[in-house]
Amino acid sequence: MALWDYDENDLLEETVGGNWISNNGCYNLKIESAEIVNSKESKAQAIALTLANDDERARVTLWHRSKTGETVTFVKRILNQICYLAKTNVNNLKVDTIIFDGDKRKTVIPTLVDVNVGAFIKVKINEQGNYDYTLEGVYEPKSKKTVKELQDKSQDCYIYKKMFQKYYGNTEETKQVEEKKEPSFTDDELPF
Repeated sequence: MALWDYDENDLLEETVGGNWISNNGCYNLKIESAEIVNSKESKAQAIALTLANDDERARVTLWHRSKTGETVTFVKRILNQICYLAKTNVNNLKVDTIIFDGDKRKTVIPTLVDVNVGAFIKVKINEQGNYDYTLEGVYEPKSKKTVKELQDKSQDCYIYKKMFQKYYGNTEETKQVEEKKEPSFTDDELPF
């Protein structure tokens, strides 16, 4: 008896996984997994997100409760904005418990899986030589607008352009984003 099924088509598929994001930047990503993480030593709680596109991935851990159990306002704000991009809110999130390796459990949030998000990601290498990611903010990937800009019905994706310049300098993509901006006129500015 074989240990697994042989499939000749497997020989025609690439098996190289995605690379870890290694540079600060603005990334259009999809949430691959969302997991609730509880500290064993304190009242701290986080949402761990695995974010990926076709080429790269990152795992960000958003500690929304401190070790004393208090809300971390900035992180809560990011999580609420991710929920907005998912067209839901925290009260409507579905939570499931998965049992693996016999008796180990993890709590996942399937409502957030497969949601497209734009992410402002800051990268640093820790003492073990691994990447640590900080999610500095999120935006809607198509319009490049932040949730606040969407709520304000802004014509511009100002924060995206600002973060793009911060990460990459003044490059051609910033100009392309400028060109995509819809013109806005007042009656006084119209030529007729």
